[in-house]
Amino acid sequence: MSKSLGNYIGITEAPDQMFGKLMSISDDLMWRYFDLLSFRPNADLERLKQEVAGRAQPRDVKFELGVEIVDRFHGAGSGPRARDEFIARFQQGALPEDLAEITLTAAGGSIGIAHLLKGAGLVTSTSDAYRQLKQGAVRIDGARVEDGAITFAAGACHVFQVGKRRLARVTIALDDWFCRAASVVKLALRERRFEQVLTQRSASLYCAPFRSDPGRPVVEAVTLPAEDCRWQC
Repeated sequence: MSKSLGNYIGITEAPDQMFGKLMSISDDLMWRYFDLLSFRPNADLERLKQEVAGRAQPRDVKFELGVEIVDRFHGAGSGPRARDEFIARFQQGALPEDLAEITLTAAGGSIGIAHLLKGAGLVTSTSDAYRQLKQGAVRIDGARVEDGAITFAAGACHVFQVGKRRLARVTIALDDWFCRAASVVKLALRERRFEQVLTQRSASLYCAPFRSDPGRPVVEAVTLPAEDCRWQC
């Protein structure tokens, strides 16, 4: 979890917000959350994995995780209530059939929530975005958010809502320049052409100049998504 990537879950967040964020994690990542956060015995987790492998719905297993975590931080009964509210919102016709599908590019690999809402046409300006956040009018996957510092990394996809009628499913993609720069770095690393490669903060790749011409680096620093920061000379 990372606040800077917008995928953290605060222990003081409202039950519906906490449950909604847990439901937004991927089916594969769900098991990591079970390992780190659940108090259930390992035998139960193995049983759940077998059920999913046998074509049980991962969503239903994720419900169990959400109920357990919300109950822990908000008291017994809070989890089932948050689950029922989630089902009412998203599984009983709460989302419109003509929900807008929008793709935004993220220069540098991520985009802040205010610029995202403006780019998706859900607010008139970034100032309006911060105002709506402060008023509690913004929801992400059904969970209310008020933190104007949230950012979303490339690859993220969520349903954003401002007020009662402005909704859109927004996917974040890397811009073309960023993709080209990443390709250059990957090629150089494969050919061992860089003198040194260092990773910092798990989300940045810094490349030293060519050995053949130390005074003319082709790439001095390129920020890549965290999942791409695994190449080393």
